[in-house]
Amino acid sequence: MPIFLKQFLAAIKQTLPRPVVEVLCARRLDRMALRLLQMRARIDAMSGHLRSGALDGPLLRLAADTDGSLRRMLAGLREEVGVMRRDLALWHMRECGGRTGARLAEAMMRLNQIASETSTAALCLEQAIEAHPR
Repeated sequence: MPIFLKQFLAAIKQTLPRPVVEVLCARRLDRMALRLLQMRARIDAMSGHLRSGALDGPLLRLAADTDGSLRRMLAGLREEVGVMRRDLALWHMRECGGRTGARLAEAMMRLNQIASETSTAALCLEQAIEAHPR
């Protein structure tokens, strides 16, 4: 996006009433939560195949994780989710003074919960892959 357009949109955003800005922020957090849910679904699918002992699907790829690239990717995902949660908390305190409307508070709580569950699922899959015979 061109810089002048970014500046123009930022200027418009500063003139919007706080409730409108909160709704826009909540919608952005909802989209981020949806992306995390999609990652979680993929992690759950891989975990299910690993636990099932099936000889098709992701199990063959998981068993071939001898170089550890999938485990490193899961560890990186967990780290990024942790950074996102810390940044969200800092932003909440800095920009909102710890106060928000109901819609934004709900979106933040939902995103935080989904992020926590996704991180836990990634850690469990990482450990299961480590324990899985190669």
